[in-house]
Amino acid sequence: MKNKGTTSAQLNEMLMKGYSVHQQGYLKEAQAIYQQILNRQPMHFDALQLAGAIALETKHYEQALSLLSKAIKLQPNHGLIHYNLGIAFQELNQFKSAISSYDEAIRLNPDFASSYSNRGDALQATNQFTAAIVSYDKAIDLNPDYFEAYSNRGNALQSLKQYQEAMASYEKAISLNPHFAEAYSNRGNVLQELSQFEAAVGCYDQAIRLNPHYFEAYSNRGNALRKAKFYDVAIASHEQALKLNPHYAEAYCNRGNVYLAQRSLDQAIVDFNKAINLKPQFFEAYSNRGRAYLELSQYDKAMSDLDKALSINPHYIPALMHRGNTIKELKPVNTLSAKQAMANYDQAICIDDECADAYFNKSLLKLLLGEYEEGWALYEWRWKVSEENFLRDFKQPLWLGESSIEDKTILIHAEQGLGDSIQFCRYIAMIEPLAPKEIILEAPKALISLLSTLKSRVTFIEQGNAIPSFDLHCPMISLPHAFKTSGSTIPAKIPYLFAEENKTKLWKNKFANKTHPRIGIAWSGSTSHKNDHNRSLLLKQLSPLFDLPFEFHCLQNEIRPNDLEALNALEQLHQHQDELIDFSDTAALIENMDLVISVDTSLAHLAGSMGKKVFILLAFAPDYRWMLDRSDSPWYPTATLFRQPEIEDWDSVIEQVKLALLVFK
Repeated sequence: MKNKGTTSAQLNEMLMKGYSVHQQGYLKEAQAIYQQILNRQPMHFDALQLAGAIALETKHYEQALSLLSKAIKLQPNHGLIHYNLGIAFQELNQFKSAISSYDEAIRLNPDFASSYSNRGDALQATNQFTAAIVSYDKAIDLNPDYFEAYSNRGNALQSLKQYQEAMASYEKAISLNPHFAEAYSNRGNVLQELSQFEAAVGCYDQAIRLNPHYFEAYSNRGNALRKAKFYDVAIASHEQALKLNPHYAEAYCNRGNVYLAQRSLDQAIVDFNKAINLKPQFFEAYSNRGRAYLELSQYDKAMSDLDKALSINPHYIPALMHRGNTIKELKPVNTLSAKQAMANYDQAICIDDECADAYFNKSLLKLLLGEYEEGWALYEWRWKVSEENFLRDFKQPLWLGESSIEDKTILIHAEQGLGDSIQFCRYIAMIEPLAPKEIILEAPKALISLLSTLKSRVTFIEQGNAIPSFDLHCPMISLPHAFKTSGSTIPAKIPYLFAEENKTKLWKNKFANKTHPRIGIAWSGSTSHKNDHNRSLLLKQLSPLFDLPFEFHCLQNEIRPNDLEALNALEQLHQHQDELIDFSDTAALIENMDLVISVDTSLAHLAGSMGKKVFILLAFAPDYRWMLDRSDSPWYPTATLFRQPEIEDWDSVIEQVKLALLVFK
């Protein structure tokens, strides 16, 4: 309540005392004195603006906003108060109001460099990166030694993917202040974007040496280590960040990402929950938790989290990507759901027309729908999607079908999985009529013997060995794009791979006289495949088939521990894993089979490429190559596809296969 007995002189005396205490750093005591003044005279300008400044210093931003708003009504042309209001608005994530306050501060004091710099920060927060750089440049013009402005300018350049310019800005900040830890950490962030993870960790280490309590640098360091796949060290780095600041939501989110990469999905969700509890508007954590639920096939929860993330930040591209992918997996892909998924990818492209993830996911959807020509063209974006998918750095030009290769040596190099190489090596036969001087095919060691059965003139090089001189190169899965493959022009001259005659005879001699049709079985693929949890089965799930009158043979050379007991208990399933050294051995074994039954793995491709009858068991959301709503494949005319009618419903698939076997001859 206002005390009418207090004179102006007494209030001024109290103000001077408060200011003196304030200058000595006793903020709590000074704030108490300013409050006493305001109790007596609520609209005392100096007490309002000084109390507002202390509220800013002590991070009581709502209180600061209230006090400074009252002060500015008393003196609308006070530039410093507009500046402080801008800080309060910015800390409360009211960036539009912050920018307006900084604009007014600049109008009143055009030479105040900090107003320009802070304005740049607020512009960055609203994704106005080019305008932010202009603001930082003005701050630097006014104060050429403004190292913080250089560092923040680097952040804006990084957001625009102008990485070299960003690096130069950080280097300038460091040259002005070699002890500025934040610039080293920011420099590390750019190096992460450039996939120079070791150098990035070095930058974070330097930042931490300068500031041992720099918890953000520890967490950023953990991100770089995760991308370099040093997961245990990454977790330790995030844990150090949390030790320094147990309320740092970003560290929980980042540690969750490490668990996500390790497929420790339940642990990841626990960390994302903690991040969201600490920071309820943390859209990145919602998006990442949605991705974890997607990996767990909990699609409703995934959609809920992704929708929440996008309600907070409609421009968050990872959430748009995961949402589009969830739509593909949550319901049968048809015209409507494809359109819904595509809308998410297209929205991401509108936000960032260089968004590789969006183009790549769009390519997979196009290919799944059989829209091949556009799909294969968009599939070239795969090289920019992740740190583990790089186009080979050859000095020779990339060939994508646009130029003549007559009398030239072309290198075709395998990429991705073994099954991909088996599927797409068929295009070698289409290269030969183009009259190249030589075709060099680089492939994994496990495939060399098998690929040597191609009926083409090819020089084979094992991956890792020196490559002879060549003129042009093409990644193997770029060949469909190079040949403008459409649904009607898929090269399907089957067989194009063959079993070696001597190995085929060896297998035949090992078997007893055939009394029942022989069936080769493959129920699981590589554990390292990112979709293994959806495409692989437990052996015991196939048990209904083993009661049928067939002679079953295991085609896998890798048996998982949780299948061993079931395998050893099945006398009717013959084991050969110790004799399957490479794919030529497996091809010879398959040649002795009447039918192959396989999940979506390389053995399905091998059987199809050899022209063997093959039943392929597919998850509800199939890989792009198997298309939709059909039981045949244009890639493998001898294949029959058995699709899950519902998510994770392998029982129905096995029942379909059993019925097909009852009439198999």
